[in-house]
Amino acid sequence: MRGKSETSRRRLADALLTVARSPRLLRGQLSFLGSRASTWATRFAISIVAYHHGGAAAVGLVGILQTLPASVLAPLAGSFVDRWHREWALFGACACSAATLIGAWLLLRGSAPVGYVYTLVVVASVARAVYRPLYSALLPSMCFSPYELTSANAVRGILEGLAAVLGPALAWVAANADGISAAFLASAVMSTASAFLIVGVDRGTAPRVRHAPNAMFHFVEGLREPLTNRDLTLLTGLAACQSFTRGALSVFMVVISIKMLGLGTSGVAWLMTALGGGGLVGAVVTSAVVRRQLASWFALGLALMGLPLVVLGLLPGRVTAFVLVALVGLGSSFVDAGAFTLIARVSASDVLVRVFAVFEGVISLAVSIGAVVTPIVIAAVGLRHSLMVIGALCPVVVALSWLRLRLLESGIASINTKIDLLRGVPILRPLPLPSLERLARVLDHDHVPAGREVFHQGDIGDRFYVIEQGRAEVSGDSRAIIELQRGSGFGEIALLRQIPRTATVKAVSDLDLASVTGNDFVAVVSGNAIAAMDASAHVDRQLERFSPAPSRETGA
Repeated sequence: MRGKSETSRRRLADALLTVARSPRLLRGQLSFLGSRASTWATRFAISIVAYHHGGAAAVGLVGILQTLPASVLAPLAGSFVDRWHREWALFGACACSAATLIGAWLLLRGSAPVGYVYTLVVVASVARAVYRPLYSALLPSMCFSPYELTSANAVRGILEGLAAVLGPALAWVAANADGISAAFLASAVMSTASAFLIVGVDRGTAPRVRHAPNAMFHFVEGLREPLTNRDLTLLTGLAACQSFTRGALSVFMVVISIKMLGLGTSGVAWLMTALGGGGLVGAVVTSAVVRRQLASWFALGLALMGLPLVVLGLLPGRVTAFVLVALVGLGSSFVDAGAFTLIARVSASDVLVRVFAVFEGVISLAVSIGAVVTPIVIAAVGLRHSLMVIGALCPVVVALSWLRLRLLESGIASINTKIDLLRGVPILRPLPLPSLERLARVLDHDHVPAGREVFHQGDIGDRFYVIEQGRAEVSGDSRAIIELQRGSGFGEIALLRQIPRTATVKAVSDLDLASVTGNDFVAVVSGNAIAAMDASAHVDRQLERFSPAPSRETGA
């Protein structure tokens, strides 16, 4: 038991160090923290304003206003900004959010009609909905392995939980000091910090996006991916169930605090803090223990999104309410870490921003529906029964989807093995994870008996090879040059220099080879500036070791 605990702590430390070692990744994650803290602060502030102006129904209405426009506009906006430099698109989203929140602060200070405040909060929610897919698409290109991406998303989950604690807490402090309007100003400050932190993060690491005639073409292309990719359809549908429950929870927490627990509006902040605290614990657990079997943890998180609500309906009380809401936050962290990592793994990199934009739109719509339906259900069957009915949704869909999730998990494990093989090849090490994933998905496998040539000096180069098992000898001009073993790559010189093979490669023992076409190899390596420079230097070193006759320019 002690050994497992030490391993968990070490994995958590590794995940945190993965982020801390990269200045760009660190700034990006801190920007994410600022953006999410601002979201939670705004959610707290506008819920209190809405409840004072119209009770639980008004809270549900505000939930719709914050999420429904975002669900419709975010995919279109994401398709449009995908044509911009991602760093400045992220900066613009944060700046827009900050400006509208400052406007909400000024309107409340001036006792303006609350409808104007709602309008500005809607604009801020759309800006945030654009930020999330952009950031989600940028994060994988800043990682170099599935482990790093999982670690980065786990740390992102920690920051999400921390934001859910800090956002409402800071907004509550500001509201106590200078009225509820000050909570909007505090939220604006957080969003402004997020904007400036993101500057300098994107240094061209993101995959280049194919230019389309217009944003609508981009939107349709991004929409087609989730509809035709079964894994994406499954993940999006399950995340929508989680988001429906989250939308219901935004209403439940207000009603539970005031009607069930008798804690008034201050209890809302404390319930939100419990939710965020549970999310923070869940993110830490994710960082410490989740490396493989992401789909299984994703399923566990979905179950935890609903089961605590069922239990709260059966056993209401102050202590149970805070503990069970914290468990919902715990489950939400598992779902988020799983969803964002899995979607990045099963989607094509060149449409990833648009895929995440559609994903954000779907989950925003689901949150809206949850916020609309919940007051109706409460009015029809009462608070306790509504907790049980709505809480049962996620556990049921998990049970129905379990076999498909296991198949998805098995497929990703197979791709991870191929990525590990490719990562061991020196010329491929500078490539970010999306590039390696692209190569891994098009790998072919061949068997070459001992004594047979893989290719001969002077042949036309058409593939790049990696040895999975066995040994091979490289020779040129009838003399041996080097022996290659498992994990060695060869065949790159002819592909990168567009010349005939500079040497002969023959199997010393039976060879199991993984290979990709020359077009795929060149497109991936030359598409990354750092990898292209390293590859050129690598080819120069190889040719210095052996210059084929009659000239080194007729070579590899």
